Amino acid sequence: MKSYLQNSKAIKSFVIMAVCAVVFCYCKKNDDDIMMTVASRKGSCYVVEKFSCYIVRIGNSPDWMKITDNINGFEYEPGFEYVIKVQRKQINNPPEDYRGEYILKEIVSKEKKDSGNLPPDPEW
Repeated sequence: MKSYLQNSKAIKSFVIMAVCAVVFCYCKKNDDDIMMTVASRKGSCYVVEKFSCYIVRIGNSPDWMKITDNINGFEYEPGFEYVIKVQRKQINNPPEDYRGEYILKEIVSKEKKDSGNLPPDPEW
């Protein structure tokens, strides 16, 4: 009987530790997440040819910048300013013409507005 109680206590302790580990891992903030504000209009960019690109602010930066990267899973609608959570996709040995890529994790907010103080588009 004594060994049964010891085994029972060991099993209960193991279950409690396993549940705590799962909760801790689930609640842990992903350090790779990036908060990004996407402007209400796209800009013009040029790498090999002219194309439209996102105008964004990263984190708490007050400055807008253009990114040539794709945001996988993000369906952009002009006229809305978004705050989104993304993760930078890492690839080993990217090809020379690789523009980069983000993966959408969450749309935090979507607000109908004209984003102010956007960088001007160059005249090609």
